[in-house]
Amino acid sequence: MLWPSIRVFKLDLPSVSEPFRVGHCQYQLFQLLRANLATMFSMMNKSFWMLQPDTYWRENLFDLFDVTQNDSTDVYLDVEGESALSSRMIAGGNFHVRASKASTSFFHQLSTEIRERYTTDNNIMGAMCSQRFASVKCEFIPYHTISNWRWKNKNPKPALMQFDSLTLPGTLGKLERMHQAGAKFVHPDGSCLVLESANVSSLVIFDDTLPHVLFPPCFHFFHVAHGMCESLCHFFPSFVDVLLGTVFPNYAYFLI
Repeated sequence: MLWPSIRVFKLDLPSVSEPFRVGHCQYQLFQLLRANLATMFSMMNKSFWMLQPDTYWRENLFDLFDVTQNDSTDVYLDVEGESALSSRMIAGGNFHVRASKASTSFFHQLSTEIRERYTTDNNIMGAMCSQRFASVKCEFIPYHTISNWRWKNKNPKPALMQFDSLTLPGTLGKLERMHQAGAKFVHPDGSCLVLESANVSSLVIFDDTLPHVLFPPCFHFFHVAHGMCESLCHFFPSFVDVLLGTVFPNYAYFLI
């Protein structure tokens, strides 16, 4: 094994074992599981990082971002961009939780929201951070440290780049696209599979090397609407809180 000293717990969940995408019921179950795990760890007084595996690490996150420097921050969260609006929109794929009463209440409420209505966890977290739910203190990880699917090929490249996209049936899925780019995968036994086309650096320009992703028609409408919201927030900064607290937690139902 590559890391024999690391204890690994594998949880078999048949309900989320098959491939799924945004909008599927399995996606909602996955978000619920993640919120429940965060609640449990915080209740056990265990601070932790929650990190997505579909991310290309160009640098070591733990060398770049020291969460021990600020003991008053409850949750560090990744964001969706650098503009007035997107710099406060939570991506939700990578975050650090400092065990506290506020963190426990934060994720317990997140779990409740996901369980009771159709929404996405990142938008609920954005609303709760904006409204300082349970007096939680949120801080944001800079976009140049961790990017998400909104990132386009431009410099400077983020230190950690999420390999993500929305796909339609019949197109390449995320893992297949990562395979084509030459990403390395770890087997359940801990051994590492190095693909023949192990050009991992191509991940930083995957738009040019891999088939283009097809987006649902409604996605283009929301892309235009989001651009309009970005412009409004640039001139009226207070509009950011309206979008984060009221609009975004509910619009996912119409997007899917």
